Amino acid sequence: MSLKVALWLLSLSSAIQLIQDLMAYEVRPALLKGLVELLKPPGTEAAKGKGKILEELVTHHLAEPLSVHVQQAAAAKTIGILAKDSTKLAEELIQLGAVHGLMCAMGNQDHTGSQRQASIALEHLVRMFPTVAEHVRKATGERLFQLFMRDAKTLYMNMDVIQVEILASNKVTIPESESSPERMLHMEEEGSME
Repeated sequence: MSLKVALWLLSLSSAIQLIQDLMAYEVRPALLKGLVELLKPPGTEAAKGKGKILEELVTHHLAEPLSVHVQQAAAAKTIGILAKDSTKLAEELIQLGAVHGLMCAMGNQDHTGSQRQASIALEHLVRMFPTVAEHVRKATGERLFQLFMRDAKTLYMNMDVIQVEILASNKVTIPESESSPERMLHMEEEGSME
């Protein structure tokens, strides 16, 4: 591993830690929104309008600007970490459209790091919330969903062109009524009883 890569990884780790620490402050909504926006495919309006706070945070910790794809992978990784840290943060991320964004990133054939990190983060949300699993299964179809659930970390190596397109062009939106904490808790309880 080169020194440049090692420094970048250290900077990414520091940036993620800082974002975790900032979740207790009023910048939280802007940071979460910015993370979700970084998941959108390059060139879309959502990707161009990423949160200024997050952009400043990332560029402050990283010596040179990162490619959009590396930012996408870093956002996916951070979302996965935040979702594992807190059910409440996971719910907020879902309400902000993280499921759609993660699926788009999984369909990004230009960067396997984005695909892998997004897949890992989405797997956590799918396993955590039955309503997310239901929407992802409906959007991807049973075959792709089963491939995803079997091994999310290596899914990107086993997808065909059609499956990549399904992910990249997904239209998943989880209505707030379904992503509310009460609804998700209710669905979790139903899932654990089966």
